[in-house]
Amino acid sequence: MVNVRRAYVYLVSLISLQTVTWALINLFDLLAPGGAAIAFALPIALIVIGLPVYLVHWIWAQRSASKDAEERGAGLRRAYLYLTLALLLLLALGSANNLILTSLRVIFQIPFPRGFSATPANSATMLTNDLTIIVFLALVFAYHQWTAWRDARVAPETETAGAIKRFYILLMSANGLSVSAFAAIGLLRWLLLQFGAASAPGASSLIELIALLVVWLPAWVVFWLWAQNLFRAENVEERESVLRKVYLYLAVFIGILTAVSMATTFLAGILRALLDLPPTGDFRDPLSILIGAAVVWGYHSFVLRRDAARVAEAPRQAGTRRLYLYLVAGVGLTAFLIGTSGVIRVIIRAVAASFSSDLREQLAWFTAALLAGILMWIVPWRRSQNIALATDAAGADERRSIVRKIYLYVFLFGATMAVLFGAVYIVFRLLSVALGERFAGNWVSDLALALAFSLIGVGVWLYHGATLRRDNALAKQEHAERLAATRVAVMDAGDGQLGRAVIQHLTRELPGITIDPIGLTASAAQAMTSPPTPTIAERLNAAQVIVGPWTIAVASGAVTSEIARAVAASSARKLLIPMPSAGWEWAGVGAWNPDALAKQAARALKQMLAGEAVKPANPGATVALIIAGIIGLCIFLLILSAMLSLLFTLGTSR
Repeated sequence: MVNVRRAYVYLVSLISLQTVTWALINLFDLLAPGGAAIAFALPIALIVIGLPVYLVHWIWAQRSASKDAEERGAGLRRAYLYLTLALLLLLALGSANNLILTSLRVIFQIPFPRGFSATPANSATMLTNDLTIIVFLALVFAYHQWTAWRDARVAPETETAGAIKRFYILLMSANGLSVSAFAAIGLLRWLLLQFGAASAPGASSLIELIALLVVWLPAWVVFWLWAQNLFRAENVEERESVLRKVYLYLAVFIGILTAVSMATTFLAGILRALLDLPPTGDFRDPLSILIGAAVVWGYHSFVLRRDAARVAEAPRQAGTRRLYLYLVAGVGLTAFLIGTSGVIRVIIRAVAASFSSDLREQLAWFTAALLAGILMWIVPWRRSQNIALATDAAGADERRSIVRKIYLYVFLFGATMAVLFGAVYIVFRLLSVALGERFAGNWVSDLALALAFSLIGVGVWLYHGATLRRDNALAKQEHAERLAATRVAVMDAGDGQLGRAVIQHLTRELPGITIDPIGLTASAAQAMTSPPTPTIAERLNAAQVIVGPWTIAVASGAVTSEIARAVAASSARKLLIPMPSAGWEWAGVGAWNPDALAKQAARALKQMLAGEAVKPANPGATVALIIAGIIGLCIFLLILSAMLSLLFTLGTSR
């Protein structure tokens, strides 16, 4: 109920405050020359109604916070404060941009946009209004910033509050970075177009870009330095933050994607010139974007490398890094394969017919995509491969990564489909010709094209299949080494049936593991072929895992107090089996079956050795996987039948 009340109070406060703020800004804008008197009605109405609503709810929130320190540290309150700060600051920066732009127009006597009478009085009114808006927003911003600082002093920052503050910092940094990059690219383009361009942009465009840089570049610097200082501080949460990694990898991904796209366009222009094609567009447009994107990409890549040198990568951060690398590699490989297929298509068409201007145009673009794509693929793929081929824990995690598996199997699937449909088309054509059907056009070139696409698919399939086999071989080797170094003590204080069943399942599920059977009774020792030993404590201390019924931890019957203490004192991990015992009941456990319990124990030990959480078998999940597999197979068959129908239609229509 408390969270519901907080959500209501802070949501109403947020909406009403923003309503009043926008109404005041609109009211000041209407004070400019030419504003209609009737237009004042709506902003005044919003202020008259919205301001009391805001004050009532905000005073309510402040009284609750003054009585309870927990209220000051509530996640919803922190979210309200930082969201309000972000919105106010964005509005203030927008007004500051207008103020600087108007000032530059007045100082350098640059014409205003059409429809505005640039008299000194009108210009002064605009400057005064913008300045008044900035002062008002700055006061409201300062009040909320002071409130946030006071809350942080009274209530210690929780993990949720830290994440909200981090999100606010990185969000504002991202806004400053994006606008600054856009303005810097525009400024570079403006400079390049001043030399040799048919129609160079004028001073009006220049001051607009300068105004953006003057406002947004300092905003980015301030918030990015704030984020950097938090990272350098001795704070584990900041250093293991996933939000920071998402921000950095997103900046790198957008930078590299933009740079590669513009590099493709730039290369295509060069190749078009080499192929005697008329130029289209101006090369300075993609060049300026390429340079700007490369700077963003290079800087954030440098920050990522420096972060990695200072702090070891946390598991969630590693997941973010993998997602970025395989996403970039996937985009690059896709561009490379499209470019390669297109170049082959152009060459085959040119051999079959003439090398027309249309084919030269396609050759330029496909070659550019091929060159840009292979560079975009090789760098992240080699980095991922270097990690995956390592024999340490990081390499094992990389090979087990679901992102890596998805990447490999997606390209295996695509390659398989390319080979399948290419082979179907080739066989269909050959059989049709053998049966006497005549085709219009050059069907030989179509066959050559289908064969080329199939060979590309075979190459992709072989390479990614070999990568998967290498991953599996390293995983098996690592698993075998881990099993050989693992000693499991299997204990049984009963008749030995459970211990013998556990040994059988462990031998079957984990071949190569060292098993030390310990029967605490004569029948258990006989059933498990347990070797005689003068002391059990030494064998338990030598084990890495102890498996047995829960009764081995309690002094009772065959389990003496010395044995129970030895089990507890051993540094080995304990895997206890909920066997029935007179006078003891277990909640949430089904029918007692020694063989089923032994099978569950073997499965749990397998999960432990793989570094996974111990979870019982879930028949419902298995059924769900089977159903999902059947649905996926049906979808695949539908796609296959549709593709075959399309191939047949295309073949019979020629």
